Amino acid sequence: MTAGKNRISGPLDATIPTVGINGVPILIVADLPEGGFLQIVSGDNPMVPATPSVQLAKGTMLAVVPVEVAQQMRPGLKELERRTALERGLIGNGHGGGMVFPLARERQRPQ
Repeated sequence: MTAGKNRISGPLDATIPTVGINGVPILIVADLPEGGFLQIVSGDNPMVPATPSVQLAKGTMLAVVPVEVAQQMRPGLKELERRTALERGLIGNGHGGGMVFPLARERQRPQ
């Protein structure tokens, strides 16, 4: 990889960099030292308009975790997410579409 250049590996790229962590091969599909903007294309047709997603910070690396490892990680991540939400008081405060909104405070009118 050239330093200072963004690299995105295509689905058929045979030279996707891989790093092993605790014996698990992790494929680094994008190395973005300059950051970037993620867009998602649904389906197999590359001509479908992309859906804008999130802004990626400088130094972001996107990696693919093997399915069997992700299946083992998912319950622990969900539990961590639930405990964090409980600690921060985000559960039970009303939410919609996965986004948390604080409860509206009642305002008293001056008399």
